[in-house]
Amino acid sequence: MLVAVLAFRVLCYELLLANRAFGPLSYPAIIQLPGRLDEFVFGMLAAWWHVRRRAPTPRRDLGLMLLGIAGVIGLLCGLDGRGDIFATGDTRWIFTYATCAGASLALVVHAAAARVRLADRLFAGRTLAFLGTISYSLYLWHSIVIQVAARSGFSQWPPIASLGGLALAVIPVVLVLAWISYRLTEHPFLITAPAARSERERARSTSNPPR
Repeated sequence: MLVAVLAFRVLCYELLLANRAFGPLSYPAIIQLPGRLDEFVFGMLAAWWHVRRRAPTPRRDLGLMLLGIAGVIGLLCGLDGRGDIFATGDTRWIFTYATCAGASLALVVHAAAARVRLADRLFAGRTLAFLGTISYSLYLWHSIVIQVAARSGFSQWPPIASLGGLALAVIPVVLVLAWISYRLTEHPFLITAPAARSERERARSTSNPPR
């Protein structure tokens, strides 16, 4: 399955390069479905591996987690300073960054599911639980904020011209907007959902048992 999906990814890349000769690059073949199937497959393989294993392997799981973290850090270091790879048409990075990120994060998620001690320390805290709660809002807002920063010229300001500097400037804004939109749009629906009402009713019945 993985070989087939990666082969499909290569086909998407070839189509992107072919389109370049006839006009602007057609990025949906790379950054949207079905071109992003490889990331889904990495996640499915990590889940399959986790379910199928017969006994815990703490050392191997820790090693895979460290490999995944190193992959993410290496990817960020490689992208830093390259600017907008889509505006410059840097097809090599456009083609590879999502695949590398998906493979690296799949290893980290596997380690977290395997309850590796380091993973628990890194990911079981309130901060990441909060980020998980507002994750969909983060997904919706981050691209908008980055595009506004780029089109306004703010991203070219020398102190934040690199990827790291831009991230430091944009992340606080995205977090605030994501939290506000979560509180105003997602949260009201969640607390009125049937499952949420049932959970609250069970909590009240547990705290106030019948006399």
